[in-house]
Amino acid sequence: MEAREALLEIRKRGGLSQEAIARFIGISPSTISRIEAGSQRPQHRTLIALSSIAEDYGIIVDGIGNIYLEKRPDTLSFEGNEIKKRDWIKAAAGMMNSSGGRIYFGSDSSFLLMGLESPEDAKRRISSSLDSLIEPKPEYSIKVLERSSMHYIELVIHEGSKPPYAMKRRGGSTIFEFRDGEVIAPDRDGLCALMIKGINGCHDKLSSMVEEEDSSFSELSKLYRRAGLGRMDRERLISLSLVKDGYLTNAGAILSDDGMDGAGFIAMRHDGRDRSGILLDSRVITGSLMAALQGAWLFIRGNSKVMGQRVGNSALSMADYDESEVRNALLFSALSLDYSLKRMIEIDQFDDRIEIRKPGIGDNPVLTSVLEMIGLSASGEGLGLFISIPNRNKCPEEEGEGRRRRIGTMSREEKIIRFCSAERSREEIMVFIGMKSRDNFMKRVLMPLLDKKLIRRTIPDKANSSNQRYIAVRPSCPNREKIEL
Repeated sequence: MEAREALLEIRKRGGLSQEAIARFIGISPSTISRIEAGSQRPQHRTLIALSSIAEDYGIIVDGIGNIYLEKRPDTLSFEGNEIKKRDWIKAAAGMMNSSGGRIYFGSDSSFLLMGLESPEDAKRRISSSLDSLIEPKPEYSIKVLERSSMHYIELVIHEGSKPPYAMKRRGGSTIFEFRDGEVIAPDRDGLCALMIKGINGCHDKLSSMVEEEDSSFSELSKLYRRAGLGRMDRERLISLSLVKDGYLTNAGAILSDDGMDGAGFIAMRHDGRDRSGILLDSRVITGSLMAALQGAWLFIRGNSKVMGQRVGNSALSMADYDESEVRNALLFSALSLDYSLKRMIEIDQFDDRIEIRKPGIGDNPVLTSVLEMIGLSASGEGLGLFISIPNRNKCPEEEGEGRRRRIGTMSREEKIIRFCSAERSREEIMVFIGMKSRDNFMKRVLMPLLDKKLIRRTIPDKANSSNQRYIAVRPSCPNREKIEL
C-alpha cells in the first residue's frame, strides 16, 4: 500500500486525527495533509516511522527499500553521469536570475536516491563548471551529504545579487530563467527586468535559501521588545524584508539566531606589535549578528588591561580601549561588509593597537534599517576596508605632559598619518579611507597633507612616478582631549 493510502487507512482504523499521527511520526500536520493529498512524497525517515505504526494495523507500506529526496518546485535532480551535461548549468544560471533553488546530484528525475561513487571528485567538477561557465561570478554553496550509506551532492543556488547571469557558449553567452520547475529563455521585458534588478538589487534583500520554519529570532525579538516596538511576529519579519516566500533573506539569515554561513569574526590576540609574535588567544565568533558583535567585544576586552595612573591626589583607571569606539568600529564593519563573499571580518589585537579588516565593502540597507530601529547605529566617515584603533595605554605621553590623555575619535587626517608610519602607495591610502575618486583624493586629502608637511614623498623629484610612496614625516601620537580633574 502506498504511503498516502496507508495514512488514510491507519487514521480510519485508529480514529486518529492528522495532528495525532503527526505527533507519532514527528512531522507537522500540514506535511501529513500534503502526503495524503498526493502533493508531497514522504521522506525515507517518515516512511520508516509510518511503517512501524502500520504494522500494528496489519498494513504494509510500499517504498521502504527506496529513499527519495524531497522534491520541491525550486528543486531539480540529476544522476551522477549527467554532471558532464550542460542542462544543470542552464538551470543553475536560471535559478540565479530568479529566486534561487536547489540541485541534487546522485538521484534520478523522480528524486530516488542512487548515490555517487566519487562524491568529492564530483563536487570539484561541479564547482569548476559553475565558476568557468557562468558569468558574472556565481553565488552558491555545495556540500556532500550521506543517507543510508549513499552519498549525494546538494548544490544550493542563491538568488544572484548581480543579474543577469549568463551561461558561456562558443561565440557568446545565453541568459535563462527558472520558473515553475522549468528552465526558459526570458523575453525582452524579462531581460529588461533582470537588468533593472541588477542595478537596484542589494545582497541583503535576496533570498538565502534558509527555510523560515527552521529559523528563530529570539535575540532580535528581545531587543525589538526592549526598544518598545512590540512583538516580532511573522508579519513583522516579512514587512522588514527578513522573510520572503518561506525563506529568510540574507539580512534575515544574518540576524537569525544561527547566523549566516561564512559570516562573523575571526579574532586573534598576538604577543607583540606584529604577526610574528606568539598567538596568545584566538576565536571564531558566529551566531546572530548581535551575538557576534557582543562576542567580538568580549574577546577584545578579555585580552586587554586596565591601567592605573596617579593624577594629583586621585587615581585614574583607564582600559586599553574605549568601549564605544571599539563597538562602533565593529558595528560599522559588520554593516558595510560584502556578505556575498562568504568571508569573515578579521580582528588582530596587538600590544599597541587593534586592526579590523573586512574582505570587501557592500551595501546592506535592510540590516542597517533594522538595527537602527532597535537603537544600534554606527558612524563610519573615513573608515574603509581597514580600521586601526590605538591602545591608549601604549601611546607615548607628550613631552612635559604629566598625565595620560583620553582617546577621542581620530580624524581622517590622524588616521592617514598613523597608517603612513610605513611607506604607502596612493592606491593603498585610498582603499584605507574608502575613497574611489582619484581627483577628489588628490585635491582634498593628499595635497593638503603634503602642504602641511604631515607626510612626504619617498621620491621627491618625481611626483608622478609609478614607484612613488608616501610616509609620515614623524610618527605621532594623535592629540587627545585632556581629562578634567
